[in-house]
Amino acid sequence: MKIAYISHSPLADCDLPLLRALRMAGQEVIYFLMVSPSTRQGTVINIPELQPHGGLVPAREYPSLASLKAWLPMSQIYVVNMPKAHDWAPSSLRAISALCSYIRRHDFDVVHVTSPLRYGSFGLYRFRRRMVMTMHDPLPHSSDLGRMNRFHRSVAFRLVGNFIILSERLRKGFICTYHLENKRVFTTGLSVYDVLNQVQPAPMTLPEKYILFAGSINSHKGIRYLCEAMRQLNKKHKDLSLVIAGRGRFDFDMNAYTSELPVEVINRYVTDSELVTLIESSVAVVCPYIDATQSGVIMSSFALNKPVIATDTGALADMFTPGKHGLLVPPRDSKAIAAAVEQMMRPGIAETMGENIRQDYAEGNRSWANIARKTIEVYKAAARA
Repeated sequence: MKIAYISHSPLADCDLPLLRALRMAGQEVIYFLMVSPSTRQGTVINIPELQPHGGLVPAREYPSLASLKAWLPMSQIYVVNMPKAHDWAPSSLRAISALCSYIRRHDFDVVHVTSPLRYGSFGLYRFRRRMVMTMHDPLPHSSDLGRMNRFHRSVAFRLVGNFIILSERLRKGFICTYHLENKRVFTTGLSVYDVLNQVQPAPMTLPEKYILFAGSINSHKGIRYLCEAMRQLNKKHKDLSLVIAGRGRFDFDMNAYTSELPVEVINRYVTDSELVTLIESSVAVVCPYIDATQSGVIMSSFALNKPVIATDTGALADMFTPGKHGLLVPPRDSKAIAAAVEQMMRPGIAETMGENIRQDYAEGNRSWANIARKTIEVYKAAARA
């Protein structure tokens, strides 16, 4: 089959392993990477400066994207170049028009998009009869319920015929919330973000022994509860620190913790090289989310064989086997987080879990090869429809 795969740079860490697996399974895939000033930097993607004219640009014209050839031939990668941040900017509209023209000329069997289209990209809905849409967040986070987000989702659910979600646990809620037909919703899965294995660690000055929160800083991430857990841990483990790395705004007074506890905040964009260093050097990665769907942080950690401590919310419990690949705790429970960190610090626990991760995500049901097989079945259903 011939697939037009349209996505954004923040999703490249999960898109690229899937695209490679699809290609290895015999599918013809063209990857269209939508890039604007706000998304020119992301996992794997780091474009210093966008070309000034909107349009469809072969990826080979951006030297910083040369590393993508490890997953797809460069001839099969295009940048949807949108040099202005606004969706209605003429340059953005030209880029979407060029993308639509390319798809129309090359007669793709399936058009796969990885999120509800923003209003400036609504022209792509002309291909809705052959469109598949991945919903990374089938139910939106509590901090992401804005009017425009609701509008974009409502248009997508009316027009698109086939949806992919990444966890069976979320399927029923997604179908019921948006009144979708069962036959329109498919479940595939998510595996490790092994793109990080191609990245060289960056030199960083870090505490000798620390637990890590990594990712965007939002109210639904539950960082406050992790800080409270650190307050408890500090009473017994004076040598343990907490590192919080990511861009965003705290919904509480962070100074109350950084002034009293060994808590280090890196509140900025974290490069891939820095992320690798942060994960590899940590005792464990903690995801203290109040609500969630999946977590790219978990799969980034697993790519480096690092176990996680995560809350039992959304579909996080489906992403790993508690006790084997990490530990699961209730949300909003700082005492449980502290107890899980202490358990992870016991001799041999983290090492054993890391070996389990290495073995279980390379092949079998949790591998990208298996997820690609499921995705191809969705494509076949979309093409038949």
